[in-house]
Amino acid sequence: LVFGGTLPRTALNAIAAILAIIVLITPIGIVSVPNNFAESKVLKESLKPLGFVKGFDRSVQHRVQIWKFVADRAHEKKYFGWGLDASRRLPGGNTLTSLGVPRLPLHPHNGILQVLLELGMPGLILLSLLIGYVALVRTKERSVPYAAAVRMGTILPAITVGCLAFGVWQNWWVASLWLTAALASSFTAPKDDGSGIYSETGIA
Repeated sequence: LVFGGTLPRTALNAIAAILAIIVLITPIGIVSVPNNFAESKVLKESLKPLGFVKGFDRSVQHRVQIWKFVADRAHEKKYFGWGLDASRRLPGGNTLTSLGVPRLPLHPHNGILQVLLELGMPGLILLSLLIGYVALVRTKERSVPYAAAVRMGTILPAITVGCLAFGVWQNWWVASLWLTAALASSFTAPKDDGSGIYSETGIA
């Protein structure tokens, strides 16, 4: 902020690029995970400190099983995907895991994997570009450091929740994202009181 927006602009560009790259490499990382990782001692030992949260370890294990199954199936049709909303009818999705639960209950609980599974590589590339664009787009005539901080503070939690919980096409989830985006775009920076703390230099 003190340097007239130069640092925030650089940081914003870097964060946008990192987010776009993460979207592209996430499926690759999950595909490389061993098939039995959900039952491995490594995972179980790492979850022990969180054992006070009832059922947390089981929930994490199931997530790992879901993601591994989805990533492997997505790799089978990585160019064009299985089709929109195919998660609900994916072959083998009803097969039970070692936990006695379906391999794919309704959706992958990971927005990135769901887009790749259903829309293939074109969908994944568009998603990465969309996230990068949202991180950089001007929300007002001027995009000051304050507004950029609000925007990034909104984007990062939304991506985190979207990659852990809900189906990417659920109506209420999509509506919540649009509402959040509208609220975030309404924030403007405080007026400069002459101290030079708040810069009017554009970021994007």
